[in-house]
Amino acid sequence: MKNIKLNKLSDKNIEGYNMDAREFIKFCVNKSKIFDNKENEFETNCYSISKDEELNFNKQEKNLKIDYFYMNLPKDAIEFLDVFKGLFVGCDTKIYNKNELPIVFVNCFSLESYGLNEIIDRIKKAMNFEEFSEKNILSVHNIKDVSPKKYMYCVSFKIPWEVAFNKNDN
Repeated sequence: MKNIKLNKLSDKNIEGYNMDAREFIKFCVNKSKIFDNKENEFETNCYSISKDEELNFNKQEKNLKIDYFYMNLPKDAIEFLDVFKGLFVGCDTKIYNKNELPIVFVNCFSLESYGLNEIIDRIKKAMNFEEFSEKNILSVHNIKDVSPKKYMYCVSFKIPWEVAFNKNDN
């Protein structure tokens, strides 16, 4: 919030949050849930947000659409992908259809110089989705070689429908 003021952006529609990454992702996606059905209504207090954030949340337009998630912590960003399992249940499927789910950009380390297979295995495990494969990958970018045996990548993929709308807890 201080940087918003320092950069004279207070008049812009910028919000700052200080939340756990999983809870923040849930909070954002739940802004796009269908609210006219009481069964799917999101209860803001279950995600430990402040009263000001709750008031701001209630003023938001319904059916907010998220296009991208940037997960930039290479050490453990992949392990946070489990948050997407079933997270879009209750969202409007006209907004989030099979072709319109968000794209995830996830930074990660690999011990192989072209470690895509290793990365895919980790993504499969995190999302508990064995069908995830190289065909799901939109791009792979080698960011830098951290050491002779450690490489940093950014991998992008669209959240698979089967993950986003998985109603099972597994």
